[in-house]
Amino acid sequence: RLDEAVGFIGRLTGISIQWDESVSAGVRSQPVAPPISLIDASVSDALALLTRQAGVTVVVVDAKTVRIAVPAR
Repeated sequence: RLDEAVGFIGRLTGISIQWDESVSAGVRSQPVAPPISLIDASVSDALALLTRQAGVTVVVVDAKTVRIAVPAR
């Protein structure tokens, strides 16, 4: 699931990951499409890959916080 994968990255790196209210529970619980290899991926690249599949985006709040949101149109 997207929320589990993103949460794992947050715990592993110490980055606080917040979910914007624009992201539905259905999007958060989407399965992550296999196969995904994150070996040697930066945190930014890993989050971008995971969120792009779900149609959401990562917004950097500060050095230790990101927010996942539906992109503005």
